[in-house]
Amino acid sequence: MQEPEVVVARLGEAFADQPHDLRADTVAPDRRPWVEALEARGMDRLSPQDLDLLVFRAISTAGGVPTFKYALSRFLAVMIEAPAYADAATSDAYVILPKLDHAAFADWPPRQRRAILDALELWADRRIIAATSLGDDPEAKAILDWVAAQR
Repeated sequence: MQEPEVVVARLGEAFADQPHDLRADTVAPDRRPWVEALEARGMDRLSPQDLDLLVFRAISTAGGVPTFKYALSRFLAVMIEAPAYADAATSDAYVILPKLDHAAFADWPPRQRRAILDALELWADRRIIAATSLGDDPEAKAILDWVAAQR
């Protein structure tokens, strides 16, 4: 298992210049107040909850693939740095993995692919370790299967 600090640093390096395409005038009407609040706060100051919802809503009702990439890299860093947050997260494997497929993950730059794969793998490994005393974790297994298919 890779060191969390290394994986988070790799995410930061791979996505440091990743732009987003989130703008209040391009989202579903019911998302405008939320996006305006994010913009007012500053996209570089998003909370874990903001990132979670942005991953959940990206591609479908708030922003496109650039916004998904922007939010996902930062959301995974939160999941690695503060694993307890994952219990309350809306964005789980069943949200993230289909969005990665929809976002043509196979065509992402190699550096970004590696950073995301390493982060997903670490997140899943940690979930499995935590679940050994609690039982099975099918979500973590789904992540590891998806990562293995992408490598």
